[in-house]
Amino acid sequence: MNLDEVIDVMKQGDTKNIVRLHTGDPCVYGAIREQMDRLDKLGIEYDVCPGVSSFCGAAAALKAEYTLPDVSQTVIITRMEGRTPVPPKEKYICSRHIMRQW
Repeated sequence: MNLDEVIDVMKQGDTKNIVRLHTGDPCVYGAIREQMDRLDKLGIEYDVCPGVSSFCGAAAALKAEYTLPDVSQTVIITRMEGRTPVPPKEKYICSRHIMRQW
């Protein structure tokens, strides 16, 4: 279902008993802002319940951590371009970083 179809179903139902379930954490690549904007405009109340992003789940499954004292204190989360294009500024930064690797 696309967002328009999801919102149409929400408008038709008992808005106190609707769950819009996403995988992972809605604040990371979740497109949550556009959904919240639409619900706000319609006066439909909602709660956002965080999930577990796959990068955190992977670390937990491996019993690993991403940050270690005196080793690394930074985690960079990125993704490949797909249906949603990568903003030009981020493309440039990523390209420069990859070129330095080679």
